[in-house]
Amino acid sequence: MIRMLVATDGSQHAIRAAAFAARLVRELPRAEVVLVNVGHVPVYALGGPGPDAMIDYGALDEGLERAGEAILERAAAEFAGVDVPVSKVYRRGDPAGEIVKVSQEAKADLIVVGSRGLGRIGGLFLGSVSERVLHGAEVPVLVVR
Repeated sequence: MIRMLVATDGSQHAIRAAAFAARLVRELPRAEVVLVNVGHVPVYALGGPGPDAMIDYGALDEGLERAGEAILERAAAEFAGVDVPVSKVYRRGDPAGEIVKVSQEAKADLIVVGSRGLGRIGGLFLGSVSERVLHGAEVPVLVVR
């Protein structure tokens, strides 16, 4: 059995990656899909932590989780009509690091990611998530444009 981890952030590139993964698993005799979304807000986007910060982190986490679940549902829709088990995982933290961790926990044989996500500005500072997954993963990574 091939276990495929598909990372998604809801961007067009991520949806194309999910659609491509759905095409791939249609051709495999036995497969399993794990969808993952990682909620993340960089500290520099919030102005940094400190005594003057007026941020309700509980509400922020709750909003990120709701958005993440909606993103996972959208990606799962790409697998409608495909006879494979699809599970969904939501995490918080560093996107690339969490994607690699989930791939290890799920014992994934392949990671599928989009070539660009929603964090283009963050990518200028931190590098692209797909590039960091590619370098951090212990299994093959398919980057879909």
